[in-house]
Amino acid sequence: MYYKYTTRIDDWYSIYKIIPTEVFLVDRTLKYCDFPNQAKVYCTLDSTPTDATFEDCCLDSINKLRSLQPFRIAWSGGLDSTLVLQLCLHHNLDFEVYLNDCSKTEHPTLYKRLLQSDITLLSANSMNTDLPVVTGELGDQMFGSDLFYQLPDKLLNDVTYVMHFFEQKGLSPQWAQYWFDVITTTSPVPLLYVYDFFWWYNFNFKYQSAWFRGQMPFQKGETFKQVHYHFFDSLLWQRWSCSSLEERRVSTIEQYKTHTRQYLTYLGDGDYAKHKRKIGNYPPTGLRSRPAGINDDLTFLKKESTQMFRYGPLTWASIEDDSGNYYYSGTPPVGYDKQGIPIDEKGLQCLDLRCPVHPNYQPVNAFYYPSINDFLPSVEEWEEWFKAEYISIDTERIQREIIRWYLKQKPISKEFEHLARNSSSIAEIAQFIFGKNSSDRVK
Repeated sequence: MYYKYTTRIDDWYSIYKIIPTEVFLVDRTLKYCDFPNQAKVYCTLDSTPTDATFEDCCLDSINKLRSLQPFRIAWSGGLDSTLVLQLCLHHNLDFEVYLNDCSKTEHPTLYKRLLQSDITLLSANSMNTDLPVVTGELGDQMFGSDLFYQLPDKLLNDVTYVMHFFEQKGLSPQWAQYWFDVITTTSPVPLLYVYDFFWWYNFNFKYQSAWFRGQMPFQKGETFKQVHYHFFDSLLWQRWSCSSLEERRVSTIEQYKTHTRQYLTYLGDGDYAKHKRKIGNYPPTGLRSRPAGINDDLTFLKKESTQMFRYGPLTWASIEDDSGNYYYSGTPPVGYDKQGIPIDEKGLQCLDLRCPVHPNYQPVNAFYYPSINDFLPSVEEWEEWFKAEYISIDTERIQREIIRWYLKQKPISKEFEHLARNSSSIAEIAQFIFGKNSSDRVK
């Protein structure tokens, strides 16, 4: 078996060629604890066999919601949140509905029914914590995986086909074997088919990441846990999922989530249940999904979560260190700017001070370039930072970003100004400085 410390860390990170980059892998069985920055396990796993049916689990969740009344349902229009909404309508619970344009588009018939009712409809962009928020999250974890859509006709292939799939996606044979072993050896039930494999990945390794990706990402964890309720989050649901694997297996995507479709049909939503196909529309607000790692007191922004704040190679959010200090000058992030970078209350971007693109970044290892008569950060320093943060970025891109960083400095040298005036692009400037004169630098 190949572990992260036997080869380069970016090879370990190659798993993100297959799974979404916002997923923070957490082995809830506690068998593998060598993942980079492994988060603590807060979502207990229970695989105890049960005879409970899908309907039993639904009614158990509905009974729990009765004590929350009134509450608000975050309705995306997808199968899971629609089941929650239809069940709450069927049982005459007291609730309001958060929705957005996707909700209306995915299920126009139900949207029309809601308009004609006395139920209060609210924009998902106005979501707050005035009332408890109930979601359809973790439905995918109970049934399977969004990765099914990458192998729609291979779901009943032998489980070993997964390694071939991994290699097709760019993983080396060693890392394909590593991830196959990690996922299969943690399962308490036999994983016989491709369907089984990706269900277990989603159920065990992605569960906590999905649990914590709330619609209001910058709340403290304590508040989040007090006001968010995922319909499919219970030990009974988990036990049902582990006990019903054989009956849930399907050969085609059209059959996926058969239990949900059948129950929706029973509730009078048969046409929708028959034809509904999955659309990636999470979250129902304009905010993006958030990390899984949190610290002991459930504070949401935490060092363990670093790998989850990934909006692209140069847009990492700030995090809080162990002493409670932020690496940037400002308050915790409260929203996003047009570039998708978290910002504080003053509208300032929240970037790690050690990040080379932080406004107050100071080179640790600068070199003097006679061609521009000035110092520039070393490419090696930037490469080291990006590698440590699991960001894939080539040397030429780093060189261009160093030039962009220098352009923001005041003053810049006259030699550089002359070079810039006579160059057609930043890439040309970078090539001239780093490509032709890289050996002509003085530390």
